[in-house]
Amino acid sequence: MGSLFLRTSYYGDDSHPENVRAPLDIGYCISILEEKGFETDFIDMKAEEISVDNIIDQVVEKGFNTVFVQVETPCVRMSKELAEKIKKRAENIDIVFFGQHPSVSPETFLYEGSPIDFCIRGEPEAVVGELKEKMKLNKGFEDLEGVSYFSDGNVKLTKTVKVENLDGLPFPKHSLFLNDSYGDVLPLGVNHRKTKFGYILSSRGCPFDCVYCSPTLRVTYGKRMRSRSAESVVDEIEMLVEKGVNVICFKDDMFTFSEKHVESICDEIIERGVDVNWFVQTRPDCISEKVFHKMREAGCKTVSFGVESGSPRILDLLKKGNEKEDVREAFRLAKQAGLNTVGYFMLGNPTENLEEMKKTLRFAKELKPDMIQVAFFTPYPGSEAYEEYRSSIGKDFGEYHHYNKITYNPSDVDDKTLMKFQKRFYISYFLSVGFLANFLKRKIRNGFDLSLELFYFKKGLKFLFSKS
Repeated sequence: MGSLFLRTSYYGDDSHPENVRAPLDIGYCISILEEKGFETDFIDMKAEEISVDNIIDQVVEKGFNTVFVQVETPCVRMSKELAEKIKKRAENIDIVFFGQHPSVSPETFLYEGSPIDFCIRGEPEAVVGELKEKMKLNKGFEDLEGVSYFSDGNVKLTKTVKVENLDGLPFPKHSLFLNDSYGDVLPLGVNHRKTKFGYILSSRGCPFDCVYCSPTLRVTYGKRMRSRSAESVVDEIEMLVEKGVNVICFKDDMFTFSEKHVESICDEIIERGVDVNWFVQTRPDCISEKVFHKMREAGCKTVSFGVESGSPRILDLLKKGNEKEDVREAFRLAKQAGLNTVGYFMLGNPTENLEEMKKTLRFAKELKPDMIQVAFFTPYPGSEAYEEYRSSIGKDFGEYHHYNKITYNPSDVDDKTLMKFQKRFYISYFLSVGFLANFLKRKIRNGFDLSLELFYFKKGLKFLFSKS
């Protein structure tokens, strides 16, 4: 008898190549419950091939009394069907949905006759321990903030909850994630055949107002920034290094939000002599030359930026809050510090025309990132864009995807042209002289290990020449 944590997945065989990163929220929750003496197990549908029927068989055969299901918007339909099948086989099992979609729309899952018993709103680490204890007693739920349920014909709505003291959390149960199922499609300047990834959150939050940003899409923990102490972060890094990890991914939405925060972590790494490579993502207007050089000295290899568009008009519509010159300067400083760069771009933005999309492609070629990702503008629930367009969007959440599908197209370009231009963007960029010259320089500098490139080249070809 125990609790199963399940991360659902929505990617198919012809999907856009995608990072598979450790679900640290699940890792934290498992550590919290195990500290309280509860037994736990974990299945990750993103990291392993496993059927819904197989999962249900395991739930019944192992006698779990609680199933916690992490649900993103594209997984809503499949997750509800899974819950219904579990309840048909074992009606006494409690099913708890958490994660991005249940946080912003618990009413999607809670209704008369629903197989879902509870939805956690916000950061599950803040309430999972207390919820599990109340489930054991089968009472006291009405006083629990951050947990919604259906009762007396209504959904009991509660506010989303957050962890205030991040240093007070136990480390996630990293042993669940230290395997080849997890990794990143990023230029790291290391031999990928010898890479072992570890994942860390050093801060939570993002104070900016991008219209497309939603907790459904990203690991966004609200506007208010909270950070861990450098000592706690580097203690966790050292623990991972002892387990054989040689590349750390910081999953923070905005790693460089505070120079003091970044410098304290870097100084702690340097002072302790921790030898590990790491990479981060951030905004192009939240950096400085000093911080980039400090990061490089402490082992940082790669920094990713959300560029989105090469059109100033579109950047304003998206409420990005930065200018093209900020982006140029960020890439210049990162490269000057010896860091690899990744650029995230977005097509099909509101009222965007084909010439503006071409301008974004030209901007990408000017910046010369070592890697790019090109997504479609997607108004996920929880974002400002969703509230604007929700009356025009279908209610089948299974149709949501920001790489493989056009969920809703508010641009001035038709769907077919938009899909073709995404693939044209990739092909044109990766065959450009600037990218190829950078690629050759990086391989000369870091060794001609092409294992990662060959693996994703095969996946990329499948995506680029798929019928979608």
